[in-house]
Amino acid sequence: MDYNDVRFNGLDIKFTKAMKKTLGEDKSGRQKTIQGYTWSQLYYIQKYFRDIKTKIDLHDHFKPIFEHTNIGSMKLEYNGYGDDGCLESLELRDTNGMKIYPSHMLRHFYMKIYHGENVTQNNVFNYHLWESDAYTRQLRKYITDREKFLIEMDSEEFETLDLEDFSNGIVQSILNMGWSLHSVSNNSDERGITLRKQQNEDIIDADFTYFDTRVLKLMYPRVFKDTWDNIDEAFYGMLQPGWQNNHGSQNSFLVELKDNKVHLTVNQETNVMVQETENTKVTLDDTLSTRLKGFIKDIFPKNKMYENNSLDFSLKKDQSKLKELHDFTKSMIKENVTVTREEE
Repeated sequence: MDYNDVRFNGLDIKFTKAMKKTLGEDKSGRQKTIQGYTWSQLYYIQKYFRDIKTKIDLHDHFKPIFEHTNIGSMKLEYNGYGDDGCLESLELRDTNGMKIYPSHMLRHFYMKIYHGENVTQNNVFNYHLWESDAYTRQLRKYITDREKFLIEMDSEEFETLDLEDFSNGIVQSILNMGWSLHSVSNNSDERGITLRKQQNEDIIDADFTYFDTRVLKLMYPRVFKDTWDNIDEAFYGMLQPGWQNNHGSQNSFLVELKDNKVHLTVNQETNVMVQETENTKVTLDDTLSTRLKGFIKDIFPKNKMYENNSLDFSLKKDQSKLKELHDFTKSMIKENVTVTREEE
């Protein structure tokens, strides 16, 4: 299957040939078309089917959260900035509407554990510990002091220093400060050390800012890392193309989980020459995937679901079935979409 194609359960919707044939202009200087579609039209049809697939799959991604957590809602904000954009905030609330805070804080740093050609007194430590809470300030001060100790050490003494033993001592001292060892990884001459400490009311920085799967795994051990990654990836995929490059792009997702249904509200704002806001509300349940499979079975009555069924936009014979699929999915996933535009 090509990158341009869309894979539903038991069905490939093929766009690649059609999109290649519509690139450029014909001899008269007009935009090339196939089956009446231009490249741009195919692109938006492809995006429609990708969005439908994403939303059908999204309910399945939330099943472990329904089953194994107390999460009742989540709100996420994805904002564009210059030439980049990202998830900037994540708010979780339980089924009673109370805000859920991270159970632990995690802090990470690296240490050289063997002498080598590029290992110097100045680069034994590699750390970025800029959080403002008291625990991280104490940790940063300790590591900074040990770094200063190495830098001031006589070079001959440094060359004979057992860096692995030195690293072990550093870790033990940090454990004595009340941190726990979350994970350790050795890579060539370097050791990566991840520490954890349970949050309490004295911690200043106690909010989620992204899907920190390490902390979420501690809080909800029966929900796999892939679940959070799939949800995050699905939301990224729903955003309008180019959002990350638009400094005025402000996007939010509100997910409310109730009665095994995902109530999703997506608000996308762009601000270039014209401020445009698109608000989409949709309810996703566990019948969507089953109904789609039933429809695919109806249009391929002689085939089995696991066979490689496909519809190709470059083939005239497939056009009527593609139209049926479009109309069926549009009626099956009833979205309430409102768009407002305001010139600056």
